[in-house]
Amino acid sequence: MDNTFVKVTKIFTILMMVAAVVFTALVIINSDDMKTDPALANKLLNMNFGLGYFLFGLGVITTLAFAISQMISTPKTAIRALISIAILGFVYLLAYLSASGNVDAEVYTTFDIDSTASKLIGSLIYLVYILGGLSILAIVYSAVNSLLLKR
Repeated sequence: MDNTFVKVTKIFTILMMVAAVVFTALVIINSDDMKTDPALANKLLNMNFGLGYFLFGLGVITTLAFAISQMISTPKTAIRALISIAILGFVYLLAYLSASGNVDAEVYTTFDIDSTASKLIGSLIYLVYILGGLSILAIVYSAVNSLLLKR
């Protein structure tokens, strides 16, 4: 079973690479015609985008399938993962509540950003600050803990 899966995966990967090369070659060959014919550009580029969307979707589905199978096979790990996601959600909630939503900056008026988008941007910036600070604290704690355990 494993050997068959590996062979099928290799063949599929080779086929996708060949398709990508062919689609890219078509775009390169017809690049001059694409400048004057939007329908041709649309047709050729849609093939590339379609292949990309297909492969992205396949990757997402495969990743989710393996994650769900792991969660089913080891429920303790699944509970830990869900607790970690809940903690991350709580940290984001704190960051969102800390963000102000001001639109005083000139760049906000230039790009027509309203207070809701400003609050989202601010919350993501605060989230980076919080997670960065927590990671630095974890590194310091790990270093101090390893020094104390060596004695």
